[in-house]
Amino acid sequence: MRVIILGQPETSVPDSAVRLAYELVQTLGREETHDLIVTGIRSAESGRSDVVDGWVELAQGIEALTHATRH
Repeated sequence: MRVIILGQPETSVPDSAVRLAYELVQTLGREETHDLIVTGIRSAESGRSDVVDGWVELAQGIEALTHATRH
């Protein structure tokens, strides 16, 4: 079993993004979650950088999970 310790200073990814990424991957699978993020970014209204930032944080959460499970 691998453990991801949230709140570590070496990552700038918010804990909430890692938690949400984990739940989405567990529920939808990695491919579906990736597709959801891409669709979310592409469909964000022009001028809504806050929406895009949220999707990007979620993608960073998935990257943090991927990095943690490789080590």
